[in-house]
Amino acid sequence: CSRKPFNAFTDLKNGSLYAFRGKYFYELDETSVRPGYPKLISDVWGIEGPIDAAFTRINCQGKTYLFKGSQYWRFDDGALDPGYPRNISEGFEGIPNNIDAAFALPAHSYHGNERVYFFKDKYYWSYDFAQQPTQADCEKSSPSTVFSHYAFMNRDSWEDVFHILFGGRMTGVSRPRYISKDWRGVPSRLDAAMTGRIYVASHQPRRRKSRRQRKRYKNHRSLNLGFWSWLQNDSDSAGVESDWLSGSKCETLQSVYFFVGDKYYRVNLRTKRVDLVQPRYPRSIAQYWLNCPQPGEEST
Repeated sequence: CSRKPFNAFTDLKNGSLYAFRGKYFYELDETSVRPGYPKLISDVWGIEGPIDAAFTRINCQGKTYLFKGSQYWRFDDGALDPGYPRNISEGFEGIPNNIDAAFALPAHSYHGNERVYFFKDKYYWSYDFAQQPTQADCEKSSPSTVFSHYAFMNRDSWEDVFHILFGGRMTGVSRPRYISKDWRGVPSRLDAAMTGRIYVASHQPRRRKSRRQRKRYKNHRSLNLGFWSWLQNDSDSAGVESDWLSGSKCETLQSVYFFVGDKYYRVNLRTKRVDLVQPRYPRSIAQYWLNCPQPGEEST
């Protein structure tokens, strides 16, 4: 609750959420920091903190990447893969050293490419992975918690909206672009970033449904398919997130969280704009993520 900035946020394959700050890292649960934390990054991850950024790939393997300086480390369920650390210039050609933040997105289909966004100073880059795990690779390990949700949605014929949301491009790195130009309402210098939940909702006004419609769609509630569904204080203000699938035109929605100083912003990935909700963003990390005491107990 010191309100010092965090360096990185990421989840592990099992869905556990970790926050990195200085030489230490924390595991978060539904309300605050889990007992036994903080722990030294060097004791558990083998890297002398602070780190620069982190993300976890959203595929069946769910490998976690930590970045520091000119190098990166890759972990499988918390265990360091052989041959790491490696230079960023070798594994992510075109991405600069000493990045500020990163987050990963899934492939829009089983034949698509995963994507990672990297941020440094006032610029950002997107990088599309060329290599995907094969079926044999996936069979060797149990699917990650987050990937299972995406796979479930894909199985239910949502590939077209995945394509709209994530697009399809050539593999490799994009040219640098300005954060202020493409991510409206987000400061140009970030401390950390992390992907939020993905869900399906109607974007048309609700109408009273007939008994036949209610029966047909009673088992098709809005799919809160991300590991962020436990962030109750934040999700309560989202409004459309609790909508029902009703036979009207539906859309896939995705959020990204950006962290700057002791505040954070929630951004709609489709529009790349800060969500307009009440209370407005930016919001306090200490209040909404760590359940820290607030002066005068500000209303949520």
